[in-house]
Amino acid sequence: MTETAVEFIEPSRPSPPRGYEVIEAPVLERWQQRDTQANTVAVHWIQPLARVRFANIEREFGHSSRGSHEITLEDPNSAVSKFEYTLHFRSGRSNVSVVGRSKLTSTSDTYNPVVTLEVREDDDIVFERVWDRVLDRAYS
Repeated sequence: MTETAVEFIEPSRPSPPRGYEVIEAPVLERWQQRDTQANTVAVHWIQPLARVRFANIEREFGHSSRGSHEITLEDPNSAVSKFEYTLHFRSGRSNVSVVGRSKLTSTSDTYNPVVTLEVREDDDIVFERVWDRVLDRAYS
């Protein structure tokens, strides 16, 4: 049996950007809810707006997110998952945000995803699209 030498090469990683300042770096918030009357369980989270500024290019970037999963116990088709993610970009007087939202519900025969994408410049919506589908369950 012949032994072969194997050399593992670490993938190159870009250097972290220089010249940036963290403006806000809030902590992710998570909590659970149990409603004994409605027999539901839910998990929620919020990542408040986190922002960095690159002074050398006069740009500011940020992101925020929120989401939840909720289900009525003993009813697996009652599950609802929601998620929202926002990207923020500021340059001079221009303030742009891209918001993606998704919601997934189901029945015993289908999955029902709804996804929206919205782009705003200042307070004006410059692009909006909604995908609303009904997908047959193939394996469950």
